[in-house]
Amino acid sequence: MKESVLVTKIIELVRERGGYAENIWGGGFQSAGIPDILACYKGVFLGIEVKVGKNKPSALQKAKVKIINDAGGLAVVTWDTTDQVIAMLDYIDRKADGQKSVLDATIG
Repeated sequence: MKESVLVTKIIELVRERGGYAENIWGGGFQSAGIPDILACYKGVFLGIEVKVGKNKPSALQKAKVKIINDAGGLAVVTWDTTDQVIAMLDYIDRKADGQKSVLDATIG
C-alpha cells in the first residue's frame, strides 16, 4: 500500500469518529520532522507519522513524536496499518469514559 493511501485511510478514520485530522505536507517554510497527520480527538492532540514497507522514521521524526507525548498529546509512528491509530482512539475513548486501559502503562 502506498503511504498516501494509508494517510487518507487514517484521516477518514479519525474524522468518522468525530475528530479533526489534516495531512501535513512538508515544505521549505515549515519545521522539519512534523508528523504526517496532525489531529485532535476528544480534546487530545494527536501526531501520527505514517510509514510503509521498510521506510523508517528519521531521528528528527522520532524526536517530534517524543516531544508531542512529553507535552501531553499522543503521538505514534504507524507502519502499514491503521491498527495503532484505532488502538490510540479506543484508548482515548476509554479514558473519556473513565475506564482503565491496557495501554495506560505504555501511553500515559
